[in-house]
Amino acid sequence: VAGTLAWKDADATPNAGTTSATWVFTPDNEEYASLEGSVAITVNKATPTVSAVPTVEDRVYNPSVALQDSDLKNGTVNVPGTWNWQTANIFPRVDNSGYVAVFTPEDTNYETVTRTITVNVAKATPHIETVPSAADITYGATLGSSALSGGVVQYSDTDNTVVAGSFAWKDASTKPAVSDSNSTAYTVVFTPADTTNYNTVETTITLTVNKAENAPNMPGNTMSAPYSNKTVGAVTLPDGWAWQDADKNTALEVGVSVEATAVYTGTDKGNYENESVVITITRSACEHTNTEVRDAKKATCKETGYTGDTYCKDCGVKLASGTATAALGHNYTSEVTKEPTTTKEGEITYTCSGCGDTYTEPIDKLVDDSDKPFIKDDEGKEGWDVIRDDIEDAKDGDTVAVDMNGTTVVPGDVFDDIKGKDVTIVFDMGNGITWSVNGKEITSDNVADIDFGIKVGAEANDTIPVDVINKVSGEKSSMNVSLSYDGEFGFKAVLSLNMEAKNAGLFANLYYYNETTGELEFICEDKIAADGTVELTFSHASEYVIIIDDNAMETPDSDGVTAPETGDIDNTWKACWLLACGVIALIAAFFVKKYKKA
Repeated sequence: VAGTLAWKDADATPNAGTTSATWVFTPDNEEYASLEGSVAITVNKATPTVSAVPTVEDRVYNPSVALQDSDLKNGTVNVPGTWNWQTANIFPRVDNSGYVAVFTPEDTNYETVTRTITVNVAKATPHIETVPSAADITYGATLGSSALSGGVVQYSDTDNTVVAGSFAWKDASTKPAVSDSNSTAYTVVFTPADTTNYNTVETTITLTVNKAENAPNMPGNTMSAPYSNKTVGAVTLPDGWAWQDADKNTALEVGVSVEATAVYTGTDKGNYENESVVITITRSACEHTNTEVRDAKKATCKETGYTGDTYCKDCGVKLASGTATAALGHNYTSEVTKEPTTTKEGEITYTCSGCGDTYTEPIDKLVDDSDKPFIKDDEGKEGWDVIRDDIEDAKDGDTVAVDMNGTTVVPGDVFDDIKGKDVTIVFDMGNGITWSVNGKEITSDNVADIDFGIKVGAEANDTIPVDVINKVSGEKSSMNVSLSYDGEFGFKAVLSLNMEAKNAGLFANLYYYNETTGELEFICEDKIAADGTVELTFSHASEYVIIIDDNAMETPDSDGVTAPETGDIDNTWKACWLLACGVIALIAAFFVKKYKKA
C-alpha cells in the first residue's frame, strides 16, 4: 500500500535515554484508513562546549592547604553547571603538571567534561625556629670538623609544621682563629629533604675555638750552633721564630752552653698554648765549611800556574796547599792572510789563541771553507749531487747515512727524491746527534731547504717565559731547545741525542711553545735507551722545552704531574746537564773551520 510514514509529533524533543515515539502511516488511497504505531528510540547525551577552562591563582607550596572547588574561577561553558576537582584533598606540588577538574551540567541531558588545570606553585621558604649548636674545635681545624647538632625548622613562624632536612657549614674550609671564638658568626645552610618544594635557608652561629698546644716549627730544647755564630742572635731559628731581644747579644763561646729564649712570631701568634721555648745553645768548634782559595795563578802558553792554597774563611787556618800546573803550550788556529793567485799559491797563518804568537807557512791549494757532506762508509761520495744519485737508487727499506761534515742545511729536493718511498735518510750532525727522515712521512709537495741546526740550554733563544715553563715542569729540570729553521718541515723528523748509558731509564719529554696561546703543548716523549740514546719527533721548527723526569709526562697538565723525590731531582739535573753539554759541543763544532793541508 503506497503512502507516507511520519512522526505523530515531529516537533517533540525527547530527553536523553531510551523512550518510545508514535508514528503515523497515511495511505495515498483514501479507501484505506490511517495506521499508528510506536517505536523505541535512544537519545544520547550532548557534550557541552568549553570556551575557556577555569584558572587557579598562583600559590606557595603548603602541605597543609588542599585545593578547593572554589579555587576554580572564570571557566566558560555553553550550558549551566559547576566545576569541581576530580580528586579530593589535592595538595599541589611545585613540580606538578596540572590537576584534573570536572564540569557537571545542571541539565542531565549533557555529559560531564574534564580538563587539566594548570596550578603554578612556588617553593616555600621554611623558617628556622631554633638554630643548631656547633661542637668546639682546636685552632688549625676547619669549620667542617665542627659537628652541628639540634636546630628546629618549621613551615613558617606561625605554622609549626616541621620541615625535615639538615644543617651544614656554608664554607666548611674556613679555619677560625682563637680570637673568633664565640664572637665571629659563621653561616650555616639548612637544606630541606624535600628540595623540590622548599628553598634552602641560612642563618649564622658562633662556636668555641680552643688554642692548639704548640706553635708550628717549635725548636727543641738543645741546639748546636756552628762556629761562625758568635752571638745568640746569629743562630738560625726555624721559620716563624726569633730570639727574644734580651738574649740576642749574648756571646757564644766554643764548648760553653748558654740558655736563651726563642719566641713565636708567626702571623697566627696567639693561637697556641706554647709560643716560647728555652733553648740550651752550644757553639761548635770550627768545621772549616766556609773556605776560599788564595794565591791561585793561571797557567799561560809559556809559564806554569798554581792551583792556590785553601784557607778557612771563618778561622783563617790554612787547610791545604796547592799544586803547580804545567804551561799550556801554544794553541794555534789558522786563517788565510793572503789571497791565492792560483790553486797552488797562498799562505796560511797560525795564531796562538793564548798569547797571540803567530807563524806562517805556504799552502799549495785553495782552502775549501764550505765542507761538503758525504755518504758514510763510502769514500769519495761527497756533495749533494752524488748523494742524490744514491738516494734515487735506494730501494724500499734502505737507509742512506749522510755525514753532514759540519754543515746544517739540506736542500729541499733531497726530500722530494724520497717522498712516498720507504727510504730513510739519516743526517749525522756529529757528537752523537742525528736527524732521521722517512719518505713515507713527507706530506708536502715542495719541501724547502731545511736547516737542521739547533741550539740547546743556555745557547737557546730566551723566548719562552720562565713562568710558562714552571707551570708545567714544577720542580723538574728543564732545558730550552731552539731550531735554526722556522716553520713547518713538511714531514716528520726524528732527532736522536746521546745522553750516556748511565742515564738509561729516565724520560725526555718534549713540549712545543705556542706563542699564540702562550702555553706549552706536549709533543712526545721517549725513554732513554740502555746505550744512552733518546729519540724525539718533530714536525716543525720553533721553540721547544725538554723536561727531564723519571716518568713520561703524557698529559700537559701541571696539576697532574707528580714532583720527583729529592734523589730523582738530582738525577734529572745530571741528565739535563749531560744533554746540554753534548748538544752545545755539537753547535761549537759547526763553527770550527776545517782546513786541509797538502
